This record gives sequence, C-alpha cells and structure tokens, in this order.
Amino acid sequence: MNEAANAPATGGSSSGQLFAGGWNDVTSAGRNDIVFEGRFKDYGAYLIRTRYRKTLATAFLLTIVIGIIAISLPVLLRVLSGGKKGAEEVKNITVHLVAPPPLNPNTPPPP
Repeated sequence: MNEAANAPATGGSSSGQLFAGGWNDVTSAGRNDIVFEGRFKDYGAYLIRTRYRKTLATAFLLTIVIGIIAISLPVLLRVLSGGKKGAEEVKNITVHLVAPPPLNPNTPPPP
C-alpha cells in the first residue's frame, strides 16, 4: 500500500512534528516563502515568523537564567556577608498586664 495515503493530513509525519516544519507550522521556511511570495516581506509578519524560534529560545533561556539567579541570590548574599548565624543575644522582657475593666451588668443585650 502507498505510504503517502497513510500519512496524516497535517503536512508531515506525527513523530518529531514539533521541529519538522510542516505546512501547519507557521514558522516553517517553506510555508513562509509560499505565503509571502510576491509580498512586502519587510512589513513585519514575515520577520516575526522567521525569527520566532530564535526569539522563543532566547526568552526561554533568559527566563531560566533569571529564575536561577532569583533562587540563588539569597544564598549567595548570605555566603558573601559572612553567614553570621552564631549565638544571638537573648533578651528577656517581662510584661505586666493590667486587669480588664469589669463588665457593666446593666448593659442591654444586643438586638
């Protein structure tokens, strides 16, 4: 039987389709060349589509780096400041509480 007849209608094989660049992938170079053929490619949509994967990878890596820095920053600051977690001076404070005023027995109950 013919392999092309059994191929999915999505424009390519189902395995590895994330990076395959089939017709359904709007960032596919082949699709963009066909869609933008004879059109003004400097308008913006063509550039956005062609640079999408690089922009996505850059944003992902930048997010990971910022996340690692944000998580490790408190630890680094503690290590760089000397990490003084020795014995701290304990202060005992005695608080003398005053007895509350007596309740007025003639107060009517709430409605």
